[in-house]
Amino acid sequence: MKNMLLLGSLVMTVMLWVLPACAVQSFPIVNASFESPTNVNDSIGFTNITGWTRSNNRSGLNPTASGWGAYADTGKRPDKCQVAFLNTEDGTLDISQPLTGLDTSKQYNLQFWHNARYWTNEINTNVCYFGVFFGEQVLAQITNSALDNWSEFYYFTNLVFTPAASEGALYFRNYLIASNVFSSLALDAVCLFQNSRPNALVVANPSFEASGEQGPGGFNTGIINENYDFTIPLWDFLAGWDYWDGGYNNSKFGVGRNGNPYFTSSLVPEGLNAFFDNKAEQYYVNSAYQTKLRQTIYGFNVGTEYELSYRYNGRPASEWAPGLWVRPCSNFTVAVGGSIVQQQDLLEYAPQFYATTVTFVADWPYMDLVFGTSNSPQNSATMCIDDVEISLVPEPAAATLLGVGLLALRGGRRMKR
Repeated sequence: MKNMLLLGSLVMTVMLWVLPACAVQSFPIVNASFESPTNVNDSIGFTNITGWTRSNNRSGLNPTASGWGAYADTGKRPDKCQVAFLNTEDGTLDISQPLTGLDTSKQYNLQFWHNARYWTNEINTNVCYFGVFFGEQVLAQITNSALDNWSEFYYFTNLVFTPAASEGALYFRNYLIASNVFSSLALDAVCLFQNSRPNALVVANPSFEASGEQGPGGFNTGIINENYDFTIPLWDFLAGWDYWDGGYNNSKFGVGRNGNPYFTSSLVPEGLNAFFDNKAEQYYVNSAYQTKLRQTIYGFNVGTEYELSYRYNGRPASEWAPGLWVRPCSNFTVAVGGSIVQQQDLLEYAPQFYATTVTFVADWPYMDLVFGTSNSPQNSATMCIDDVEISLVPEPAAATLLGVGLLALRGGRRMKR
């Protein structure tokens, strides 16, 4: 019995050593969601774009201050309020941003969302042909066509590449297809990261970096679905993720950085951003009515075992949220494909985000990943999420752990002699 306990404790200890500090290693992109400058004050949206260099002035941001976008005229924008556009009326053009410090021995995931302008006439087409580059390295050449309604999100692309150099400019280049045939490319929510494992499945915006810098929201908290004066819901979006308010009349969500009042002294565990929501009502306690953060994950092999890793936390009491009305969320639940992989009655705040890895067996080629919580008996309960990864269970690592455990058992028996 003692030997079995020894084996179990050794396996757990070694697992802590071999698990990475963070599953995702994000690389910062300035103004990744094209939210700056805000409220572009003309009828079209031509403007310089913070953090990006324009090759000509036929690019800018939509929607404008009026909420209208001449070049983003169909499809759901993936993230927050604004998208970038590149119009080829003056010829092929690009936007770019310099990057330094990439590791030429590592694989990176570059993710972004894109669309084309829907409006057409004798000289304007709703088809774009565009390229994605890192320095001189061609990452992709893509043809898209405008979504034909407002109910579908932009196209999502995940490019996996090994950088040929440690520094260079990231380019998005929209080509002039033919003389007097112009197109407009719409872009949003760019993020760049490494996965800790090469066999990781694609999780869109896994560390919530595609939203870029902490947004405005109330008191500069980064709340996405609420405007400055706390009265008019914006119903904006979070790239890659769906959020369900659980039936609450006043449920908010967003992304925040270190010092955000929803995190206070608990540091964002990976990259610059982490997700949070806030349920400011006293209803549905410990009930099935949960706020839910959801994403459909594709590429599972049915019957195969996978690992899901993530970081999570509750909200602390602070000067922004006195302890009398801030309480832990209830019924924190994590589910994959309808099967619950973690559940706890209360989501208590901790000085550091909790980190966990759970295993499950895939029963479908694509399955929903859902993080959910209910409210507390008092107002203002929050769940915080970051650093999400899904990958195959690493069989060689498991074999190594078993070998270490068996060696330890053998050593223990020698000591008894």
